[in-house]
Amino acid sequence: MSTVTPAGQSVSTPLDLTSLAVTMVIAPAEWTPANITFPVSIDGVNFFDFADAASGLEISRAIQPSTAVKVDQSYTRYANHLKVRSGPRDHPIAQEADRVLTLATSRI
Repeated sequence: MSTVTPAGQSVSTPLDLTSLAVTMVIAPAEWTPANITFPVSIDGVNFFDFADAASGLEISRAIQPSTAVKVDQSYTRYANHLKVRSGPRDHPIAQEADRVLTLATSRI
């Protein structure tokens, strides 16, 4: 499964995760370095930043060009739709060109 972050933007196109959970994100070699965060949605229209229940802070994963990072399945288990943001909500980082992120998923 893959999603595109358009050039000059920081948020990817939405993915339909119905019956799926994300287990890994792979960044392309051309990735403009930035941590990733996860806007999630139940209805595919209204997206909300996924945050840690204990701290209330946005969930973030460090990722570099040409790397893969593990994502805890619990992050997306109950989300029907997902976007991947380059950088945090308060300081998004625009990608310099279209970037394709590859996501490994597991059936739930």
